[in-house]
Parts: sequence; structure tokens; C-alpha cells
Amino acid sequence: MQWTVAIGVDTHKEVHVAVALDALGAQLDSREIATTPAGYQSLLSWAQELGVPAFAVEGTGSYGAGSFASSSMPTSASTSASAHAGRSAGVGRAI
Repeated sequence: MQWTVAIGVDTHKEVHVAVALDALGAQLDSREIATTPAGYQSLLSWAQELGVPAFAVEGTGSYGAGSFASSSMPTSASTSASAHAGRSAGVGRAI
């Protein structure tokens, strides 16, 4: 199944911020979700309302781990793909 909407998720301790982009990179929508099972389900439902989602989640080794531990996120039949986006090593950051 080909994705029709890309969902990028920036992870934080209390909330995650998700942005939805179309295939050309235009922003469709964004939202904050709670870092709870209900929040992850809300994210999946929202993404599926926009199309067939593919997810890129930052920091899946830390704050983002919960969203991919949720059984509905990576295995849903109506989710095209998922990717784990690592954190930057600090290259180019101001000190």
C-alpha cells in the first residue's frame, strides 16, 4: 500500500508534536498528542483521516519509544510504513 500522507513526530516527555505533509511536502495539519496509549491512538486515527500514513518518529530510543511500543502504531493494516529517525549528534548546533 502506497502512503499518501507523511507524519513526522517530534518526541518529548509529556507530549509529542506531529506534522502531516502531503506527497509534495506541503503541510496539511499539525497537532500535539499526549504520551499515553489514548494519545497514540488519537495520533493514528488523525493520521488515517488524512490518508494512508507513513510515520517518521524522532528519538524512538527515548521519548518516542512509547509510540512504537503501542501495538496499533507499526502494525496497523492501514498504515503504509514507519521509520525511526535518530537524534542528531549535535552537528551544526550552536553551543
